Amino acid sequence: MQNTYKALYLILLIMACCYPANSQVELDYLLDLGQTNVSQGLYISTALVSAYSFDKYTLKAGAQFQLIHPSSRVFSAAEFVAGRCFCVGKQTLEAEAFYLYRNFSSLMFISNWGLAVGIWKRHWRFDLGQDFKAYRVREKALSYETEGRVIRENFNLIYRIAYFVNSPEKPWNISLSLTNRDYFLINQETNPMLSLRAETYVSSTMRLYLENWYKPAGALNMSAHYFGYFARTGFIWTPAF
Repeated sequence: MQNTYKALYLILLIMACCYPANSQVELDYLLDLGQTNVSQGLYISTALVSAYSFDKYTLKAGAQFQLIHPSSRVFSAAEFVAGRCFCVGKQTLEAEAFYLYRNFSSLMFISNWGLAVGIWKRHWRFDLGQDFKAYRVREKALSYETEGRVIRENFNLIYRIAYFVNSPEKPWNISLSLTNRDYFLINQETNPMLSLRAETYVSSTMRLYLENWYKPAGALNMSAHYFGYFARTGFIWTPAF
């Protein structure tokens, strides 16, 4: 898996050098600090997501690592995305296909793939999609009593509704989102998350952002409503070649 990341980043770099006139590279570094009902206190994770855009196409690859976590795992997740913009009348649609790998535990990991479409409406952003999730039991877990090695969740709904104070071309913005999708994570439909984000450009090639996320235990959970909270900070760098 580590060699796959290195090869993909090398391909993105080569493509950026081959198409400097109409292409763009973007690097997103982020740091999360939070706690949940199962984190046993504070957890800290970091991630790097790279994106390469040319014409109407976008390729993304990212990896997440745990700095402080009750488990002994360092590498925790990876995600690959391929997207394209379409015009339907005067409306632009952003369609993407994605694959997500999550190193869930020493006994199990999650693989997830799906499709999503996003629409901008000046101050609003709407995303809708479908994903297919599989919980896969590792070899060393087979000594436990298991009915099968794969548990599947098919045709799960992906959604996001976001409101932005400013339009996208402004140098700063504040947004509020309701969604069940984040970097390296897709919840069930009944487990939405609330996110408040502020971002600003500090130069022509870099912008900083700060996010606060609240995770309820689920809309249909009658015994507990709170699951976790985390704060995220990071920067997005768009180098000029």
